[in-house]
Amino acid sequence: MTRTVVNYIIDTLLAITILATGFIGLVMGFVITSDEDFLWGQSRHEWGYIHFYLSLALIAFVIAHVALHWGPLKLMSRRYVPRSFAAWTAAVLILAAAAVYAGWRITPPGASVRAAHARPGLSAFPGYGSNGARIYLTNTDAAGRKIAFTGGPPWLAIHAGSCVDCHAENGEGGIAVIPGGGVAPDIRYGVLAWKERPSAQGATEHERMPYTDLTIKRAITDGLDADGEALDPTMPHYRMSDQDLDDVIDYLKEFDRRRR
Repeated sequence: MTRTVVNYIIDTLLAITILATGFIGLVMGFVITSDEDFLWGQSRHEWGYIHFYLSLALIAFVIAHVALHWGPLKLMSRRYVPRSFAAWTAAVLILAAAAVYAGWRITPPGASVRAAHARPGLSAFPGYGSNGARIYLTNTDAAGRKIAFTGGPPWLAIHAGSCVDCHAENGEGGIAVIPGGGVAPDIRYGVLAWKERPSAQGATEHERMPYTDLTIKRAITDGLDADGEALDPTMPHYRMSDQDLDDVIDYLKEFDRRRR
């Protein structure tokens, strides 16, 4: 078998592996987003194993490709790549910073990591069993379908997040939606219906219009607060039915009843 044929086979397998790895990554990010989801008879966990082994194959094919083209690569590197240590160090630091920034943007911070990857069984949440609780905790409707939304932090869609990831199990918020950014507000119904918004330090901010059921629905679907001003862009815009919206509001009222 000639070197040309070997190179053709390796490059073909490399291309197939790259496409398959990317396809499975997209499927896991947007189609089978929870452990309960299945695609073609395989669970998300099983697709993860396939993705892992494809990644190992990808690394092997890349190494084989580099080995087959080592001569030309070395020649081009000598001609075009700067040899100074400072230049190489700067390039590595820039790439590392880019990778850290990308991870920072798509990874849920703090408590959200636990909620997305180690969330307890839904039976652990008092009051679960209502449609509003299901939506708040899992972002799924009564039929088990994910509720569509636009906007929000990048990690929310990637990790199949829900209300609980930002506003906490008791609705009190306080979680940094994006690392280093602002925290999610308290959305217990009693707080929303109050004309002053409590701050993190216990004081109150400027007076505002109290929320009503109608303006809470508008905040969920259109991203507008009680005064009609745009909410923080990290607040997603959900496409919910009127019944689902009513059920979510009932669940927000449940937070107040638990504290009595």
